[in-house]
Amino acid sequence: MTKIVNSMTAFQLNVKTLYDIEKQLEHVLPAAIEAADNEDLKNSLRSILQETKMHIDRIEKVFGFIDMTPARHEGAGIAGIVKDIVDIVDNEPVGAIKDVMLAGAIRSAEHFKMANYMTSAEEAGNLGLGNAVDVFERTLEEVGYADKKIAIFIKEDLLLIPDEETED
Repeated sequence: MTKIVNSMTAFQLNVKTLYDIEKQLEHVLPAAIEAADNEDLKNSLRSILQETKMHIDRIEKVFGFIDMTPARHEGAGIAGIVKDIVDIVDNEPVGAIKDVMLAGAIRSAEHFKMANYMTSAEEAGNLGLGNAVDVFERTLEEVGYADKKIAIFIKEDLLLIPDEETED
């Protein structure tokens, strides 16, 4: 783990954490796409995967701004969310319930990303790293849009679940 001795080392740790978040999502999203039944959800997840790959490229640029080699700091938060996604992929039957559960877990990941990008943007601003702030703010816009797409899917797809599937 990076030893935190000043604001810059705290920022570096957060950038490594963001990198890990995006890399873990890049790894799990293909399984979520494959497990989804609804074509609209699959398309949203494909879009999120493409954006995730762009976010990874951007974070690698931020590493360059601070003269660091890209490296990951594993965070327990994203690991738990990824585990939830894997559990849904592996254990839930195909259909509307699985799709809503997948969408909810992906939405949790998007919210987690938002919180981490907001913090990193604020830290970058405090450190005078305007180029990093720009990268994080652009990414935040995309993550917010992805969250809205997933929220609409959840709201609409919940209406498709028969009452007998929602008991218990």
